[in-house]
Amino acid sequence: MEKKTIMLGSFVALFSMFLCLSKAHAQNDVDAIRNHYYAVKQRIEQMEAVQLPSEYYQVKVAQNLPGTGGHEEVVNMYYGERDDHEIWPSHWLEFVTIHYNFAVREYYEEYLYNENGDIAFIFASNPDVEFGSLYEFRLYFYDGGLIKVNIRRHTVDKTDYIQVYDGDEIPQEYQSYYNEFANRVKIIRILYNAVDEGKRS
Repeated sequence: MEKKTIMLGSFVALFSMFLCLSKAHAQNDVDAIRNHYYAVKQRIEQMEAVQLPSEYYQVKVAQNLPGTGGHEEVVNMYYGERDDHEIWPSHWLEFVTIHYNFAVREYYEEYLYNENGDIAFIFASNPDVEFGSLYEFRLYFYDGGLIKVNIRRHTVDKTDYIQVYDGDEIPQEYQSYYNEFANRVKIIRILYNAVDEGKRS
């Protein structure tokens, strides 16, 4: 009995240590993603401040939709350059901003990619989750897998945000929104490839 107790205690200790190491590793990944995100945002702001054109493609869609009227969607796709050619280096999709509306409801999303083409971070501001409240989603990814989820919503007076969820998986009630964002990641990739290949051909 004593031997079983010792073995069980050892197993629990090892499992706890594994969980701590896993959480520390995930936090390091999140920190690296945040650093990349802020570096990209700063680079764009600096280019705009001196009125130099940033390196990006823009796609704009204007429609008159049944039931909601005028709809406008603007997609900005910022890219980096690889060191694979002296004159015409190939590009890689690094950062995307999307602003669109349905009637008076305004949406804003950001997608950060790593150099391998994998999604690293998604930010989304969404007014549809709860009537009268604006929700913010922050989703962090590593090697294609979701590692951190943070969800906030407007306070009643709309002067601040309160945290609704912070964890490492999508709660069931927000799964449909996550599915939309994941689908958007694929659509952005198709759109970017079409524009980039068309521009370079």
